[in-house]
Amino acid sequence: LDGHIGVGVFRFNATAAEIEDHTGISVDANITYRPRRRTAIVLNAFQGDVATFRLGAAARTDTQVGVTLQQEVRHNLFGSAGLSWLKNEYRTRVNALRTVQAQGKMELLISRQFSTIASVTYAKRTSDNPIEPFERFRANIALRFAV
Repeated sequence: LDGHIGVGVFRFNATAAEIEDHTGISVDANITYRPRRRTAIVLNAFQGDVATFRLGAAARTDTQVGVTLQQEVRHNLFGSAGLSWLKNEYRTRVNALRTVQAQGKMELLISRQFSTIASVTYAKRTSDNPIEPFERFRANIALRFAV
């Protein structure tokens, strides 16, 4: 078991009158558990304030939790699958956005400098605002060169 956990207190002093000042706790964690030599289970968590320029400069609080399973299938084939949940809360709006995402990836090492990667991702976002939900499916194939 290895990783890190960071906890802090922050104070946000807004310069815009429509955004309230606030104090909160920020948490960042990454923990890896290795039940076998070629298997890893990674837990990521984050909560804290972030800056965004989506609709002009605004403040928001993000909460994200995810788990990923990483597996060395063979000496030259690596796979991973993950699931994550993200909540975005904007300080100037009453609604929150919630996104669930699933992803899978396979990487085939051709040589020490060259590999090919195939990945798929599906995400679904819900919102209190009827125009903001979405569903997205992505499939990617990539070639990676390392020097």
